Amino acid sequence: MFKHSILTTLVIIAMQPFVWGQDENITPDIDKPWKLNIGVGTANYYGDFVNPGSLGILGPSVNVEAEYNLGKRWSLRSSLGWFTLEGSDINANDSRWQRNLNFKSSSFEWTVTASTLVFDRFDGYNKKRTVYPYAFLGFGLMSNNPTTTYLGDKVKLRPLRTEGIKYSGIQPVIPGGIGFRFMVSNSINIMAEAGYRYTFTDRLDDVSRYRYPEPSTLSSDLSRTLSDRRPEIGTQPSDPTGKGLRGNPERNDGYLLLNLKLQIYLPKKEKEEKSTPAQPTEGSTGRRSKR
Repeated sequence: MFKHSILTTLVIIAMQPFVWGQDENITPDIDKPWKLNIGVGTANYYGDFVNPGSLGILGPSVNVEAEYNLGKRWSLRSSLGWFTLEGSDINANDSRWQRNLNFKSSSFEWTVTASTLVFDRFDGYNKKRTVYPYAFLGFGLMSNNPTTTYLGDKVKLRPLRTEGIKYSGIQPVIPGGIGFRFMVSNSINIMAEAGYRYTFTDRLDDVSRYRYPEPSTLSSDLSRTLSDRRPEIGTQPSDPTGKGLRGNPERNDGYLLLNLKLQIYLPKKEKEEKSTPAQPTEGSTGRRSKR
């Protein structure tokens, strides 16, 4: 599983200072500590709609980051991003197709992460290494408002409580991942990055509980219709709430962002030099020399 590979890689990279040691002749990038990262890529979710071993449906993602160097290997960055997540039972390779469920969400994400290089930087920006790997880990928040299509219209699922349970539209996430930076010039890098988001919810897709809820417990006809869409394709059993699985609450949902980023070193504001008064020279004090 990809997220388990990321965890293993993060542990290995964190141990690098003890394995490789420190080079005292290497100085940190202190001339231009601020960097701007602009990224585009793909997003895909992992949950009840994804076939085992599959990436699922890919959606777009964009993000903008401000990053600050903390030393030779570490940096801190704040990121704001947008992406879409999507899943459908049409793509199911097992009995899940009988549920006839689907969802799509347009989400925003804000994260703060610490990033570390596998190797120390070389002096200044004229790095001898033009390619170097890094890893990152942090925390953040994402918006969670799944929708579905019904009779040609987009319908928000969270307010309907299709499983009879209320959940928040803001969810905490733990972002972690790996990437590579490719040096283009003294002020520009290209980054290729893969980051998985661990969440604390099983409702990114509005699907969680094993069995379908009792229709009488739901708040509206629309909620009842979108809770159990098996009648639309003729797969609803005689005992709707006792037969057929709706979801799997034992595993939380998550999502993966794959991004290609442009990293620009921002110019450092020059400090104004204080002017020093001119020192008087001999003969300039106004006294006449004696003849």
